[in-house]
Amino acid sequence: MVYIDTPRQLWFKGRLRLSCHCVADSLEELHEFAAALGLPRGAFQDKPHRPHYDLFDELIDKARACGACSVPNRELILILRHHYGS
Repeated sequence: MVYIDTPRQLWFKGRLRLSCHCVADSLEELHEFAAALGLPRGAFQDKPHRPHYDLFDELIDKARACGACSVPNRELILILRHHYGS
């Protein structure tokens, strides 16, 4: 399963944008999903215990249309802990 958290507004490169995190039950699934969205592998955030891709604006809706499950921010943290440790 692929998950996105609740989008929030932030300033990025001089403009206000919507942003959220995209995670999955496995890294393979996450990378495949990101590739389907058109994200380059270099966009992967290889953080210890928090591997994810950042999604902006129109990619958020595209991710939902491709089957990503929207979850609250806190639930996304619990999913990451379950799959990738503390």
